Amino acid sequence: MAPTPSDNTPAWPLWLRLLRVPGLGPARIKRVYLAMQMDGAVEAGALAQGPDALQNNPLLGLRYGLSAAQCHAFGDHSSEWQHTLDQTQRWLAQGETRFIVTLGEPDYPPQLMDISDPPTLLFGEGCRGLLPAPPAHRACAMPTASPPPPPKAA
Repeated sequence: MAPTPSDNTPAWPLWLRLLRVPGLGPARIKRVYLAMQMDGAVEAGALAQGPDALQNNPLLGLRYGLSAAQCHAFGDHSSEWQHTLDQTQRWLAQGETRFIVTLGEPDYPPQLMDISDPPTLLFGEGCRGLLPAPPAHRACAMPTASPPPPPKAA
């Protein structure tokens, strides 16, 4: 179960914050998430307390391998963060079928959890309900900002 704020606001802004923390990437975020899940912290809403949860209680973050600086960065309230949040909200609002799935949500594709560095957030457009369906019943395109590898020499 992914952390969701207690006031029923979406969970993705908290995960987006984690992605912006220096020194964290998908593999490390997965390890932190799994440790919190095993400890019951996800269900208890440790992250769901909001962006200040780790900033105000760095011991909580240290328990899961985050430095005090990373805990502080999680609580970032800068204009750059607000711009990122606004852009994401605008993108979501541009289409009724746009969605964001976070690591650990029930419809997060289970096959992705099997890799060492699963995407923390999935930005999608279409039928969200198809994500957890058996592979034979779905098709998925994963565009990326990375350029394709060069062709192999013959």
